[in-house]
Amino acid sequence: MIGKTGKRLGIIMFAVAIIAGAYVFASNFLQPRIPDSLLFHDLKGKNVAFKNFKGEIGTVVIFTATWCTYCREEIKVAKPIFEDNAPRGINFMMVFQDYDVGDIRRYRKATKIPWPVVQKTDYVMKMFDRSEKGLPSAYFVASNGKIVASLTGRNSATHYPEAIDLLFEEHFK
Repeated sequence: MIGKTGKRLGIIMFAVAIIAGAYVFASNFLQPRIPDSLLFHDLKGKNVAFKNFKGEIGTVVIFTATWCTYCREEIKVAKPIFEDNAPRGINFMMVFQDYDVGDIRRYRKATKIPWPVVQKTDYVMKMFDRSEKGLPSAYFVASNGKIVASLTGRNSATHYPEAIDLLFEEHFK
């Protein structure tokens, strides 16, 4: 016969299982995905869809600004990671939060950014939940549109390899 303590423990365990199940469901199925049709502004002012930047396995979307000192450091660390992973189906793209296209072009030339560069739009900022986030920030978007990881702040590029592994895991599920 189960006593009061046993019944309470059973109810608590049942409640924990329900909450854990709801969390797993929400994190796997209700997480917003980045649609192929999401529009960015290229440096000529034209709209370009996300599908034009996607890698076969995934895409690293880096948010930056020309005035961000840590972002310059991020580019230096990210370049060799990009070169190692581009042939493996991982594309990179950089989203500038600046408004002056001339500043962005000069910055790109000075830092020799090898991947596509675009400008933010309000909808892009909303889709990536960019409110109140620092720079630089990188989002790792799987080929199915799911954001599998995000990194923000100084030295975040040192963690790119682990996040890229998550792109492969998601792709080969």
